Amino acid sequence: MLARMVVPCALLLVACDDSVDLHLIAPVGEATRPVDYSCVDHILVIPYVGLDAVNESCIAITPGRIDTLRDHHLGGLVDLALPNNMTDIFIAGMKSGEDCLSHTIFHGEALFEGGWDLDIPLRHALDCDDYTTAPTTARVLDLAKLVGAGADRCAPLATPDQYNLELIHHFLYDAGAGAGVGFDPPQGQAQVQASGIATFTQPHFTGAVEPSCLGLRVAAAPAGQAETLSCVDAERRTICDQTNVEVVTTTVATAAGFGAIRRLQGTPVAVVLVWDGPNNRPLAGATVRRTVPDPILGASMLDLAPATGVVTTVAGTVTTASGLAAFELVAPTSVTISHPTRTSSVPIIVSASDTDAPGIHVLRF
Repeated sequence: MLARMVVPCALLLVACDDSVDLHLIAPVGEATRPVDYSCVDHILVIPYVGLDAVNESCIAITPGRIDTLRDHHLGGLVDLALPNNMTDIFIAGMKSGEDCLSHTIFHGEALFEGGWDLDIPLRHALDCDDYTTAPTTARVLDLAKLVGAGADRCAPLATPDQYNLELIHHFLYDAGAGAGVGFDPPQGQAQVQASGIATFTQPHFTGAVEPSCLGLRVAAAPAGQAETLSCVDAERRTICDQTNVEVVTTTVATAAGFGAIRRLQGTPVAVVLVWDGPNNRPLAGATVRRTVPDPILGASMLDLAPATGVVTTVAGTVTTASGLAAFELVAPTSVTISHPTRTSSVPIIVSASDTDAPGIHVLRF
């Protein structure tokens, strides 16, 4: 028994010790992608009845208690009343300080269909080893300049000080009625300076573990510019240099053009720019496919006219000279790209924005 949750008695005058044993199932890739859990200081448990959270529990633990998700030392820790007609349950290990409102290090969800045992598959989200008190610098890039492959692609945008950036963690949440994207609170904001660079000085995470996304988000922008989001590449496979992380912005009109490719009602759109790293330009002829979770819809290949910002959908399964493709998403996903001139493919995590504007992500290849 890894965790024990007491079911309330139907008759209060009758002794009742029925329970549901929760079995926490470690991620398959834990052995190949070791994660540091030493900063986990709370366990969050949320039973659901449909969309309603009932009897939420936040349990403090000693940091360092968890070695791995196979040897987590959480047995017997959870003991709370489950709601009648529970439909699903969420559990997470948090770095929180005094509550459960901060950083999701790992999490799991499972549907409950009755019985006395429930398996909860766990996913990695953040790695304690990626938490830092050192500054992180970030740069805003303009999509039209990138597609146009101009020499000014890394130059500061017009009115750079009107951009505010924030770091926000997105993770896959797919149990029951709560299917979709989970969000941790933003890790603070940073204003872009005249140099085109913003600096995050507060303690923060610098990356996320697949299939999570540490989003670098444009939280405020000049009139006419969209508030977009890009996933931080923790390995610094960036366009301009390996010192700064990057977020790609575009106009509201271009963002609306991306949104027009939707075929499912209400789904957000994630746009990917496949970047030819050796030649520093968009890569034509690349195949882009979604690998996690299994695709419901394939990618749409796009063209973007840099001078006008007009977006068009292009027939075929490979990128044009614009290097652009787009997905409809309900959660973060892993994308793999391949090209006839390359010997390997590169999995990158992408997420849609939590606004109507798309996530725009550079896949440097």
